[in-house]
Amino acid sequence: MSTHSHGPRGTLSKKSTQLLHSAGLNQAVVEVKPLIEPVIHCFVPLSYNTGSYPEGFARNTYTQKCKERCISQFEYNAPQVSEDRISELLSPFLGQTALSEEQLAAVQIYLELLLKWNAKITLTAIRKPEEIATRHFGESFFAAAQIFPDQDSNASLIDIGSGAGFPGLPMKIWAPGIALTLIESNQRKATFLREAVRALEMLHIEIKTARAENMDIQTDVVTLRAVEKFGGILPVVERLLKPEGRAALLIGASQVELAKSAATIDWQEPIPIPLSQSRVLLIGQASGQER
Repeated sequence: MSTHSHGPRGTLSKKSTQLLHSAGLNQAVVEVKPLIEPVIHCFVPLSYNTGSYPEGFARNTYTQKCKERCISQFEYNAPQVSEDRISELLSPFLGQTALSEEQLAAVQIYLELLLKWNAKITLTAIRKPEEIATRHFGESFFAAAQIFPDQDSNASLIDIGSGAGFPGLPMKIWAPGIALTLIESNQRKATFLREAVRALEMLHIEIKTARAENMDIQTDVVTLRAVEKFGGILPVVERLLKPEGRAALLIGASQVELAKSAATIDWQEPIPIPLSQSRVLLIGQASGQER
């Protein structure tokens, strides 16, 4: 347990202030982030004042890493976003439908876990909790409401390139009865997904640490969001769909024409995502022919 003494509320000790300034943090950060004090003493080396840095690190590189890790840890320790605030942030994406208390509690647990893990590994470049709520959770619930207007659905769904779990896990929160498969080839991200599923006590979820191109299954719904090599993944989406299955793509408006090149999917008109100037939801249905 840390034995470091703190100054008055809203300030840091003189030692920590000096260390933070040396790492490039400004006075405003120092004054309003007292709870990162133990973090500073963990991440800034004892040899700092001697000018000695770990082998392979220049001063600028090392101090930048100290700065990033201190700020990252602080952001996890930031005040929890309340369920009421989460409901308010998600309301533009859900219209007249509100999440239940149980669903809001699940979002809150998921968000806190994501912030904790994001301080260690990069799951999302977005660091602010409320921005994560709107950008990641909001988009995902928007898609969920369009795909599953009946929250009692028991359809099967594959989420390609799940990353931090979007949109797959929010869709499972929205429609708990769906059978969900999350495909994520990155081992560390897949480990996070397993921890999130455990924390949320979710059933009927499989996490595949593999590439979607190598999967030999078919499903009622395939989702994807922010995947690399978008054009190359479209044939995989087609192959994973059951006859008359549906694809739901959360993409940029500039990607719509490329998506429509998928010949065996009948695409609807793209639906603009609330609070975004360029993001859309593109839904399509596969032909009824066996592939």
